Amino acid sequence: MKNARRQLSKAWRVFLHHSNQLVVCWTGRYFTRLWCVYEIASWLYLNKSLDSIVFRSVPLERDKLILMLALAATYFIYSVALLVGLNERRLLFYIGFALALVPLERSLRDMTRQMKLLDEQLGTFTIRQSSCFCCSHNHTMPGTDLKIPCDRKLVYSTIRSWHRETTEQNHGSPLDDCLEEFDCRVRTEFASKIKGRAGKCRLTYRDTILWTSPIMWHTCDVAVCMSVAHKIDVIRLVLLEFVALWLLVMPISVKMSQHVLRFLDSITTAPAHPKLDRMLIPLRYSLIVVCFLLWWLPLHLSRNIESVFPVIAYDALLLLIVAMASPQKRRY
Repeated sequence: MKNARRQLSKAWRVFLHHSNQLVVCWTGRYFTRLWCVYEIASWLYLNKSLDSIVFRSVPLERDKLILMLALAATYFIYSVALLVGLNERRLLFYIGFALALVPLERSLRDMTRQMKLLDEQLGTFTIRQSSCFCCSHNHTMPGTDLKIPCDRKLVYSTIRSWHRETTEQNHGSPLDDCLEEFDCRVRTEFASKIKGRAGKCRLTYRDTILWTSPIMWHTCDVAVCMSVAHKIDVIRLVLLEFVALWLLVMPISVKMSQHVLRFLDSITTAPAHPKLDRMLIPLRYSLIVVCFLLWWLPLHLSRNIESVFPVIAYDALLLLIVAMASPQKRRY
């Protein structure tokens, strides 16, 4: 079994040697799992470019899917209400849209705290705190008396041999020195690249456009259903309002909400007190709704103005804000 494990670790390293990118699928447990840490060690040993690392937050990807499904359900219910001729369809839409913002509160709250957790993990990283199956079960297969080899010894000895190769030392280096040097590289070189990939606000402009895409689906339905005789209405309603809502209002509202919730966390002790955290949920949700209404109401009320120039000017202002908030790296 020991030889098989050594061959498996070598095969893993060979696979990474022929890989062009390292995709880090991060969760709160990533840097506490021994074989995930071994993956990082292999990448550093092979002198692969750290710029080729692709950072993916699993909780963020999950939240984006939930947000998209919630918004899609809202527009689907509204479309059904239109088909059946329900008089209260507009009220039903507003209620559905408000409910669709509920997952957004949880998502933005978790994003802020997960980013803080990532910073703490990278800043205090040490391979000695990583866990593995064998050590967690006292090197015995659960339910049997079968002894299993220690993965930690294998990984530590491999890192020690790599250290001897890279430093061109013929004699063995102390294990603690080898592990400490690896910890230092992760806390400096690797951490700087990961933080650059993650960003302070991990829900980017592209992410917001993706999970709010049901707005564009609804826009296409409206454009097709409207009569050709109402070309002006199509241009005004579709281009100047719905598209602006999708590409401008929602990203700005989400950006503003992230900063507001981050500030709220900084002035309270909610993350450390679950009861207080639950009590603040209505406040956080209300702040998100206010951020959205602040940018959406002027656009919606412009329907009552006959001239299209005020809404064009407002759309231009929104476009300017998006452009200013999106630097060269396009992180939103």
